[in-house]
This record gives sequence, structure tokens and C-alpha cells, in this order.
Amino acid sequence: DVVRSRHFLLLGPQEFVASIPPAERTLLDLAYIFQSDLAAQPLTNDGVRICVYYQETFDFGGGLAGGKLIRIGSRAIGLPVAGMLHYHELGHCIFGRGWLHDGFTEGLADFAAGLALDLLGDTANAQRFITEARDQFVRFYLGRDVRYFDIQPYRPSAGFLFSFLPPGDAPFDWAPYRRVFHRMREAQFGAWPEQEHQLMRYFGYLLATE
Repeated sequence: DVVRSRHFLLLGPQEFVASIPPAERTLLDLAYIFQSDLAAQPLTNDGVRICVYYQETFDFGGGLAGGKLIRIGSRAIGLPVAGMLHYHELGHCIFGRGWLHDGFTEGLADFAAGLALDLLGDTANAQRFITEARDQFVRFYLGRDVRYFDIQPYRPSAGFLFSFLPPGDAPFDWAPYRRVFHRMREAQFGAWPEQEHQLMRYFGYLLATE
């Protein structure tokens, strides 16, 4: 069966997709708006929605995503649509275009999920997630003197991205990130780092000098 929202098609077992509350579909739409606006990367301006496929034959407890397709494994069907898994996989769709970088692919998706949690008002979970990611960046990357190219995926690399948030608790001010992402998007065919491995260093420099 198929359920529609403004930016998504939700496909899967009829009983499940029919049970998705309209409020959760709206929150997923808002997560898309916040993430795509921050990254200067709209995906649905062509009128084609993003497809979330709840795949019963996919024996997996998580999801895979890219382009305009999010695949949710059979063991993850039933998790909240307005939650970490969907926000993370949506982040792969948004930040998978032009921002792919070794070591930061999963970190960018985690960053997008933390952003969505905070901007959608899930302050306690946003605070917990962002604090954990920043702690893991310090503990597992800086604390171990790991080479730049070997930064760990998921929380540690997301922690690097979150480390430029202002001091204090959620909700956070994301405006500097938006300005930097838009500035980098505009520069993609101009003053762009000559070597891809410099991308996150350049990103950090721009944020630090905001």
C-alpha cells in the first residue's frame, strides 16, 4: 500500500503504512524542509517525492538510502517515522549529493538527524544525541590522536560537525551552519578546495571564522 505526504511516498505493508499517524508524516516533511534548506539541496522541486520503502524481504534492522529512495529493513518496520532512523536516512539523501567524503558519510547523516531532532522540538533527545556525539569525537578521535583520514564514522565524525555549535543546551542556533553550507554550495564551481580531502577542513575553517 502507499501513503502520501507532501514530500514522501511511504510504501509497504498495508497495515503498517495505514497506521502511520498524519502528525508523524508532517514531522518527516518538516525534517526534509529543515535539512534541505540547511544544505541548500532541495530534492523535490521537480515534483517527484522521496520514496520510503518498508521492505519486508530486506532482513535488516536499519535502513539504506540515497538519491530519492530510503529502504527500511524488515526488522525496523514499526519504528517511529518521526524518529532517528528516518531522519538519519533522509540525511543520506540530502547530504549524499555533493557532500560525500570519506569518513563523514555517516557523520553527515547523524548530523542531519541531530539537526532535525532539535528543530522539531525533541529537545531532550537532541541534547542527549549531540552531547554523546561531541563526547565521542573527543574520546575516540582527538583522544586517540587518530589521523585525519581515519576519523570514525557515525558519532565521532558527527561530533566534529556538532563541535561548532555555541555553548549551552538545546535548542541550538543553526544559522551559522546554514550560512556556511550555502556559501560552500555557491562555491562548488568556484573557490572550492582543489582536493576532496580538504572539504571538511574548509568547512571547519568557515564555521570557526563565522
